[in-house]
This record gives sequence, structure tokens and C-alpha cells, in this order.
Amino acid sequence: MPGPARTQRLVFGEVAELYHSARPGYPPAAFDAIAEFSGIPREASVLEVGAGTGQATAELLKRGWRVLALEPSQKMAQIAARELAGHGQLEVVRREFERWRPGGRRFALVCSAQAWHWVDPKVRYAKAARVLLPGGTLALLWNRPKASGAGMADRLEEVYRRWAPHLSARPPGELDLDRRVEIAASGCFGPTQLLEFTWARDYSGDEYVQLMLTQSDHRMLEDRQRQPLMAGIAETIAAAGGQYRVQYLTLLYLAATPR
Repeated sequence: MPGPARTQRLVFGEVAELYHSARPGYPPAAFDAIAEFSGIPREASVLEVGAGTGQATAELLKRGWRVLALEPSQKMAQIAARELAGHGQLEVVRREFERWRPGGRRFALVCSAQAWHWVDPKVRYAKAARVLLPGGTLALLWNRPKASGAGMADRLEEVYRRWAPHLSARPPGELDLDRRVEIAASGCFGPTQLLEFTWARDYSGDEYVQLMLTQSDHRMLEDRQRQPLMAGIAETIAAAGGQYRVQYLTLLYLAATPR
């Protein structure tokens, strides 16, 4: 009898510990910008949508905010609660944003890092606006990766063409989209600011394979495709000197509800 169908938005839970160790975080300066834009004080209530294993949650807690973190994956929610125990006022709830019932709770900030695109477009902006206080802030973060050096990207693309031609040799991150258009189209918020933060990370072959094993479309591959693909990636990076530098552009969208 076949097992239950896998949902791409939830396959991260299959490798929750690996996700926690391999996925890149976010520059602290982005959270400084959230604090400046929102003007919210310490002890303010924050709702985080799609907390994962807590990479962004940790930065929210460092600013003294009280965080309610929603995460649908049980394993990922458990890691977030474990890793952030004692780091601040945190409540982790295993729930999708669409199905979560606020029970009258309102927040000064709704934040989502690398997860908002998984939320139902018909629900996400309207519900965020409903649970925000007047003048409350919506903060959305994505990492947009760009490999350094066309030669390495071309060699990795050859590996993908052989084993998974429908995928691209691209680190996990935001596509080339401008979310300001959909935020404005929602009619729920004032003008949107877009801030950008650049940084880089070097990966060994094994580290980069671990990163790719946390990408949802790679998780959906059958073993007969995924295993040789990962082996080919590791071999390609090893042959190029053993290091692969990925440049990251962190995109931060900030908007506020009317006062």
C-alpha cells in the first residue's frame, strides 16, 4: 500500500536537523531595519509565520520581543523550541498560518523569513492585516542567492542536465520577483519599502550537498535521481578546488497597516 502523499511545502520536516545546520541565516542588520521601521519597543508582541527551526526567530528574540512562532512541521517546531529555550519570551505553535486562529490576539509585527511564498495567496495579506495592530508592521525576508563565477555554475548545470534536467543548479532562495507589486495589490498596507543586504558564504562540496538536500524540489526527487545528482555536485566542487562561494542578497520588504 502506498504511503501518504508528500506535500512539497512540508517536506522540509523530513530533514529538520539538517535544515537547521545547513540553511543560511539572515544578516542581523535586516532585523535592525525592522526595529527602526516599526519603532516597536521591547516586550512588543510579534507573530512569526513559518518559523522553521528558528534562524530568524533567534534574531527577533534578541531584540526583546515576545514571539509567537507558527510552524506546521512538528520536527522543525521541536527544534526551534529546543534551540531557543531560555533565549526570550517564545511560544512555538505547530500550525499553518491559514488554519491558525488568533483568538483576538493582535500583534505589533508580523514577520516571515523564507516562508511567505508557501502561504495561500488568497489568505496571507488580508489575514496578516487583521491580526496586526493599527500601524503594525509586515516584514518579509528572502535570501536570493547568486553563485560566484560563471564557470562553476556552468559545470554544476551540466550535472543537473544529466540527472535532473527539470531543476536548475541554483542555491535555495527567492526567485527574481518583486513582492512590492503583490503587497500593493492586496490593498491592506501603505507604501512598501524594499531593503537589500549583501553577504557571502563559502561551502565545501559536502556542505553544499547538505544545503541542497534541504531544498523542497530536491526532496521530491526519487532516490535514483537524487543520489547521483548529489554525488555529481560534490565531485564537481571537489574538482574545482573544494570551495563554492555563494553570494547572497537578502531582500526585506516592510509595510504597515493604516493607523
